[in-house]
Amino acid sequence: MGDRPGSPGRPGTSQGGPRLRGRSDALVTVANRLRSPMYISDRALPPEDVTVNTIESLLRIPNLASGRTEEQLVAAFSGDDGLVTDPDFLPGVSSLYPDPNQPPASAPPEVTWRRVSGTLYFPTGKTPRLLQGVLESGPFLGALAAVAAARGGELLLDLIVSDDSAGSGAYTFQFFKHGCWQAVVVDNYLPCLADEERLAFACSAVVGELWPSLLEKAYAKVHGSYYALAGGSVHEALVDLTGGVGFKVKTDTPEGQAAAADGGLWTDLLAWLGSKSIIGAVAKRAAPARQRFRPDVIPESEEGATTSEALAQEFAEGFEGSGEEGEQQGPYGLMYGQPYNVLEARAVNDNIRLVRLHCPWPSGIWTGPWATGSGEWDYPAMAGKLDSFADSWEDEATFWMSFDDFVAFFNRLHVCRMFPPTWHQLTLHCGWQGPSAGGPYHLPPPEPTFGGGGAASSAAERSGGEASSTNGGAAAQLVSSTWCCNPQFRMTVKKAAEVVVCLGQQDPTVAHRCHVPKRHRKRAIGLQILKVPLDSLGRRWEVRAGEVVASLSPCTSRELCATFRASPDFAYVVVPHAGRAGEEGAFVLRTLSSSPLEVEQLPAPLCLVVGGHWSGFLAGGGRGSAAWGSNPQYMISASHKAQVVASLTRLDLKYAIIKASRDPALDLDLALVTPEKGPEGPGRRASARDSEVVAAASLQGGAPSNEEAVLAVTLEPETPYLLVPSLAAPGVEAPYELRLMSAVPLELVPLPEMQTVQLAGEWTTETAGGCNVNPLWRRNPKFHIVLSNFGRVCITLARAPGKRARHPVDDMLGLYILRAAGQDGEIKGDPRRAVVAESTFVPQPDTTAEYELNGGCHYVIMPCTYGPGRTGRFSLAVSSGTGFQLRSLQN
Repeated sequence: MGDRPGSPGRPGTSQGGPRLRGRSDALVTVANRLRSPMYISDRALPPEDVTVNTIESLLRIPNLASGRTEEQLVAAFSGDDGLVTDPDFLPGVSSLYPDPNQPPASAPPEVTWRRVSGTLYFPTGKTPRLLQGVLESGPFLGALAAVAAARGGELLLDLIVSDDSAGSGAYTFQFFKHGCWQAVVVDNYLPCLADEERLAFACSAVVGELWPSLLEKAYAKVHGSYYALAGGSVHEALVDLTGGVGFKVKTDTPEGQAAAADGGLWTDLLAWLGSKSIIGAVAKRAAPARQRFRPDVIPESEEGATTSEALAQEFAEGFEGSGEEGEQQGPYGLMYGQPYNVLEARAVNDNIRLVRLHCPWPSGIWTGPWATGSGEWDYPAMAGKLDSFADSWEDEATFWMSFDDFVAFFNRLHVCRMFPPTWHQLTLHCGWQGPSAGGPYHLPPPEPTFGGGGAASSAAERSGGEASSTNGGAAAQLVSSTWCCNPQFRMTVKKAAEVVVCLGQQDPTVAHRCHVPKRHRKRAIGLQILKVPLDSLGRRWEVRAGEVVASLSPCTSRELCATFRASPDFAYVVVPHAGRAGEEGAFVLRTLSSSPLEVEQLPAPLCLVVGGHWSGFLAGGGRGSAAWGSNPQYMISASHKAQVVASLTRLDLKYAIIKASRDPALDLDLALVTPEKGPEGPGRRASARDSEVVAAASLQGGAPSNEEAVLAVTLEPETPYLLVPSLAAPGVEAPYELRLMSAVPLELVPLPEMQTVQLAGEWTTETAGGCNVNPLWRRNPKFHIVLSNFGRVCITLARAPGKRARHPVDDMLGLYILRAAGQDGEIKGDPRRAVVAESTFVPQPDTTAEYELNGGCHYVIMPCTYGPGRTGRFSLAVSSGTGFQLRSLQN
């Protein structure tokens, strides 16, 4: 927490002491006159070399940290037989299991390591088939087989960097990890089942072909162990093997089913295959998905097809006979949980749409309608078109099935989008560190409270979300004050282009040496892309309506992708963020576009932090409170026009372990008002009318909160303002922190602590007694005041504006201070003898005077007009650095 306003000490800047630069004359005068410290905002970031080193260390893969090349490995670690042994991935249990002391239950009882020999790759011209072994690494092996089947094996050969040292047992492969290609050197020691002449893990169905086994070992080395490859996601593995952009499509959701029914999914499938993207299809075994598996559209029986009722019965029987949940056998020979590769999609006519799939496993070939040799190929509609399918029948690892059956069974499509060489790509490695870990724009819902939470929480539970904070409207979302601190990147294109933005985080499998399911991952990432005017060069401080091009909510995926059409007439600001403010970590930002693009990181914001405490008379309450002016007040200014995000945080609630439900009496507010202009320059305000409020957090539409209030405002250059933090109810004591962020230096002067109370009054026909020369003078409204100690008070009397014309003499304002006998404000004897001070009557709508009063004595303040009978409302404001009590004596 920063220094208490008005107290000596070092200001709350992030680095070094305050730098006095570009200060406005008004603030310099205020600071010198009040002998108060001036706080200057500065950049709140670690040194650049520290940030770069931190990001590099987070994105470094431990098993590749040595950086040994194939030649260095052979030269330094070859044995007497001339064969190399990799010291970074030794043939032992440390390379098999994430925890060598606790092998998984599915691990074989004994594993031996043997050197293998053979040919790295046989170009057979057919789609590959793999043997999986005892490790359930289907997602990776399915992705590997799909890459090997794509483009005639071209992408597979790209993974092989070198086999020049194959005679020494060393090979070099590469994988796309953390936004770049990283070389991996391995030896030819492979784990085998004890007393058996076969490999424990993956191998090729072609005897003597080594690429599946060695690539699996290299991929295991990247992730720390072989058993780290158990589980995972097909599209994430495809990205590691190709450098493309991966995403998953669910076909069993209402959206997916609608896309399949209206032809949207078929169109997408053709587009993906047309761009040479790689598509993996998986049937996730779950009861709702199995129950939905039915053929939707089947050619009618006049072409010799099986009737839909009979085929539906066959599918149902296949489900009933599929065994327990752990078994993989599905209907018509298909396998649950195993990735298949989509190779082709053809529309024969309006009723026949076919999909060709590759099954890389020894079993799992489709035996249903449109399988090789089935009667569907004899349809009259296929006459004259069979020759185009003949070549595909010769590959026993592939099969055809109808699109409707394909969608009914395969409920997960893993797509890896590939891009032609003409596309432009930029990759940036950055991170969230310290203040730059700003979190999402909208704060996450509050954590559950203990013991219920009252009516507000009950309403939220009934509605399924937050309780509404507006009158009858939808629940407002809390806006984060730190979102603007996230790294921001400005993007422009030379001509209209399709742009793909990918935000990736550290691979949790690399960090934990085992696969971490998404539901167990702690770090989430999110992304916003905003369209801004081309001449807008600075960072964005808030999300405005109409600016959002894409907004990806925080999720635990390894990579998020957004696609949009960019125009050269606008600039685009990309804001990556973590799931919560304060979560640090490295990220990779990839941008791909069909035309040249430029990306620049915007400068970090300037930040200023001060702390304070509402205590005693400083707890003045909200703007509707008579003591609002007692709240701490800060004079703020900027040398240039500046967009500012200010946040007020209640520290005791922000860091509380148990979160209480919201109490409206404890809502925070932060108001920016124009200062009071006095003879010595701008100063404190006792109250703020609506016309004097420049902006307030409570007026900007955000949800009220007990923990934080956020204010976004634009400051005019060289113009002083007052910033006033407050709580809704007066008298509540609590610590707070005030944080200001902007692109230009801000200057902040804490004004001296002062108690201020403003009370309303009215001169009626009975109480408008005029000045003390009038016989009805003593009927004027009276206010009782007592100071705790001797001190100076400043009293301001202001008359409310009215439509009636004012008399130049009778409507003059003034006041008297009289000594009272006690707390009831009784004045004994002639009131004129009790007068201890009086002001000069002035024709202005307000008058201010200062007096010195004794502590502990009872006084009465009597505001009046010069002439009697001048009715109207007025306000009386009293301010003092000494504590006091003020109350109205009017009935």
